[in-house]
Amino acid sequence: MFHFDTSVLAKEALLMRARRFFSGTKKTILLPMAGRLYGVDMQEGKFLRFASVPFPHDKEPEKIAEALEALAEKGIRGKSLMLIATSRDLRTKVLNLPEMDEDEMHESLSWEEDRIFPGDEPLRTGLRVLSHTPQAWHILFSSVYEITVTRWIEGARLVKKRLVSILPVTDIPLADGPYGVCFAAESTAQLFFYCGEKVRSLKARQSERDKIRRFFLREADGMEGEVPCFLIPLFSCTEEEMVYWKAALLAAISGGEVPEENPDSEEYEDEDTFSAVLAYEDAPDIRDFSEEESSANLKVMIPAEEEGFLHETAFRLLMGADKAGTVIPSGAVRRLFTEENRGLRMAQGAAVLSFLFCLTGLGMFVSAEKDFLHEKELSISLSPVRKEMEAYEKEQHEARALEGMLRKLEKENMRWEQKLAYLGESMPSGVVLREIAEESGEVRLEGTAQTPEAVGFLRDVVASSWGGETRIGKRKGNPLTKLTDFTIIWTRADETPKTDAPRKAVKRTVKK
Repeated sequence: MFHFDTSVLAKEALLMRARRFFSGTKKTILLPMAGRLYGVDMQEGKFLRFASVPFPHDKEPEKIAEALEALAEKGIRGKSLMLIATSRDLRTKVLNLPEMDEDEMHESLSWEEDRIFPGDEPLRTGLRVLSHTPQAWHILFSSVYEITVTRWIEGARLVKKRLVSILPVTDIPLADGPYGVCFAAESTAQLFFYCGEKVRSLKARQSERDKIRRFFLREADGMEGEVPCFLIPLFSCTEEEMVYWKAALLAAISGGEVPEENPDSEEYEDEDTFSAVLAYEDAPDIRDFSEEESSANLKVMIPAEEEGFLHETAFRLLMGADKAGTVIPSGAVRRLFTEENRGLRMAQGAAVLSFLFCLTGLGMFVSAEKDFLHEKELSISLSPVRKEMEAYEKEQHEARALEGMLRKLEKENMRWEQKLAYLGESMPSGVVLREIAEESGEVRLEGTAQTPEAVGFLRDVVASSWGGETRIGKRKGNPLTKLTDFTIIWTRADETPKTDAPRKAVKRTVKK
């Protein structure tokens, strides 16, 4: 029973979502193949523009820049580039690794790069997980020289473009079902057979007709319908070599005369350093395989016309690049400010500042609203206390108002009872009061006295006991009765004088 690691599936799902998200954006894909550089602008899986220019070699960034400028003249003007790697230093291996977690797998591959791909050159690598079981990892591991990537980065920078990623040509799907591919270099090719998660590979030469035929028959055995086989010439494959490989593949699969090897082909002492050396550690044993027992129905997908073959192959690869399984990052550092995007960056900066100001204003509004709500909640929680305080303040206000009113009344009060009591205690003998009345702020005391001197004594008594100003308003003697009618006028002063001492003095005076 198979067990799939959830972390791997999650990452692949995220990768697919990212691809679907960016599928609506414009992409520029480059394909160097058989001495030409093909370019295409794609959007939503459709070709917008397709062009090709001569491209003799990729050894110098200046040559790469010239080819990119030539493509730009034909309408391929994208700034972000994706490169399908077909160079002679591209290498891919199908590996079976023991069970380990994903981080350990990546660490193991980074440590084992030199053993998997022997050589002294630094590498850029990428992988695709074909399958994962409780016993092993089945992966497709690809690499390309660091110096090759650097040349393309520098060449793109010379024309103010940027290399985003590298797509190994060995992991670009060419058909929906099972299919075989012959990646042809100079005199040696690598045979690949793809069937879902199953990938097989084997090296072969042009003259090894039986080896090529047995490999494809063995892998396609038992499959229904026609199984297509494609020929992909790599960048180092010349037109002469491509002619030989077409004849060799047709002869191997469809039958016919086996061509002689190209006498001008170069020999390589180290097979692991030439174009697309793809080793499969557990290569199928095809020596004992019987062709007669195979039920495979192979079909070579090679058009008769030379020009049509290259264009059809390039078209098929560029269409499949959108579904490439392995992506090798370029590592190119994208510069923030360039001559082309300076105005755009300034506009973006202004937009960011405006956005920050909006965020600041929104934050201040939210903070003020939060403080208001907090105060409102606090006010609601302190409502009983506030009511008590308001009631207390109201009581204090009423008390102060009452106190002021009492003071005012006390100030305006004439204290008549006290005054009359003082007057009664100090009243001299021989004096009779008929009337005490107030008129226009003056108190008039009218009465009769036995002698005029008694009237003067009464005036002094009123002045000493009541305070204020006292004067005799009228004094008239009666000749018949020998009595004196009088009127004493008293006016209130601002301060009520002390009456104890004068009252005693008056008493003493009266007694005399």
